[in-house]
Amino acid sequence: MRLLLVVFLFSFQSVISQHSKIKSLDSTNTIEVVNSTFLGNEKRNFYGNSLPNNLNVIWKHNLGGGKTTISRRAGDKKWHGSGWTGQPLLVEENHHAYIIQGTYSHQLKKIDAVTGKLVWDYDFGDVIKGSGSIWVNPNPDSLSESLIIVQGSRLGYGKYLDNPLVYSFRGISYFSGKEVWRHNCRQTASYSRDVDGSALFINDTGYLAFENSYFTVFDPSVKTRIESDTIYKPQIYQQILLYNDSDKVRHRGNLVSESSPCLLNGRVYTASGTGHVYGYNLKKKIIDWDFFIGSDIDGSAIVTKDSCLLIC
Repeated sequence: MRLLLVVFLFSFQSVISQHSKIKSLDSTNTIEVVNSTFLGNEKRNFYGNSLPNNLNVIWKHNLGGGKTTISRRAGDKKWHGSGWTGQPLLVEENHHAYIIQGTYSHQLKKIDAVTGKLVWDYDFGDVIKGSGSIWVNPNPDSLSESLIIVQGSRLGYGKYLDNPLVYSFRGISYFSGKEVWRHNCRQTASYSRDVDGSALFINDTGYLAFENSYFTVFDPSVKTRIESDTIYKPQIYQQILLYNDSDKVRHRGNLVSESSPCLLNGRVYTASGTGHVYGYNLKKKIIDWDFFIGSDIDGSAIVTKDSCLLIC
């Protein structure tokens, strides 16, 4: 079975939410981040502002497939294509569009959105399910540091929950396709060490809850990364565990945070598999808002025009 990335011909301007323009170091190039994260913005509520009159296929790109380890008991499975959420990111370089797409073939791909040709790919070593986010560096030392793709994956093919090192969260240079840092998502009472959510960036700080249920505040930049043996690690400012003992009894190992955080009135909101929606106060740097639903929540909290949260 083959799954393809199918691109339809329509105006890219129709899906622009918020442009992020950056200045090239040589002042000759125009770079615009058209879609930098899952559902387009910090409110997770952008679906486009117009519809095309018709859809015409202009190219197809084979995303392939790859093996992933489910558990010691269930063994391996081979998945194809992309998904959960699988939404591509979009950047324009000198008015030429490029797509960033995670795949089940373990590859994060940069694809020419006009021709469908591969520009580069980076191997995560396991299935990529969620959409990444692009951080725009306001003061880069080089072009390769100006746009950083922050992307999660499954825990690593052939690895299990008790493996000491699970680098399922990484920073990749948009321009070079090379890794700039990786983070070990350590084991908790959760039955997952994957990362499916899309990070939220506020200035130079990232916010995301991993599937091990750690709400993490981090620095995505290259300048502050920490050298460790043969790798670099991101600067972690804060990690808060999103479950307690009663949650462990109620949900067992299903303490998984798979959603993408949103921003509303000074708080970062995260829907959790523990049945809670948490609000992290940006000024106090603590979780001071907790709405308990009880049921496992996989979807992201969506901000409405009247400043409410839609929770599925």
